[in-house]
Amino acid sequence: MEPAFRDGQWVLVHRERPPRRADVALLDCGGTLDLHRLGFHLGPWCDAQGRREPAPGIACRAEILGVVGPDS
Repeated sequence: MEPAFRDGQWVLVHRERPPRRADVALLDCGGTLDLHRLGFHLGPWCDAQGRREPAPGIACRAEILGVVGPDS
């Protein structure tokens, strides 16, 4: 997610906030935690742009652990 977030940077994750389009979310990608910017939502699915992938991928909402954001 560079330049928004650097590798190793600590982030605050809000588990209670529902994910919305353009939010940066923490996803459980098969046991690996990664940050992705969320795109459109269609039922239980959403597209997610990761830092290493040139094109958006598909994520299940169940993989979204929380939304990254400020402490407010």
